[in-house]
Amino acid sequence: MKHCAPLALTPESVDPSVEENGSTFRKINGARRMDEQFDALIYLGPQSAMTRSRLAPSTCADTAYINTRLARMALVGVPTDALKKICGIAP
Repeated sequence: MKHCAPLALTPESVDPSVEENGSTFRKINGARRMDEQFDALIYLGPQSAMTRSRLAPSTCADTAYINTRLARMALVGVPTDALKKICGIAP
C-alpha cells in the first residue's frame, strides 16, 4: 500500500495570489485547493461513516454563492426550501 506524506503548510507553500485563466486562487504545496477545483464530491463509503456539516453564517451571507447554489438546485429539480430556511431566506 502506498503511503502519502502529511501536508505541511508553511508560508512558503501557500501562495494566495496565483492567477490562471483570469481567475485568482490559492495553491497549497503546488496544488489548487479542493474547494477551488470542485463544486461537489460524491461519497461512496458506508452511510454510517458519513459526516455532515452546516453552512457557515458567512457562506449564507455570500449572496452570489447562495444565488448560484439556488439556481443550480432549481436547474436539476432539487427543492430549495431547506437551503432557504437554513440561510434565513424568505420562501
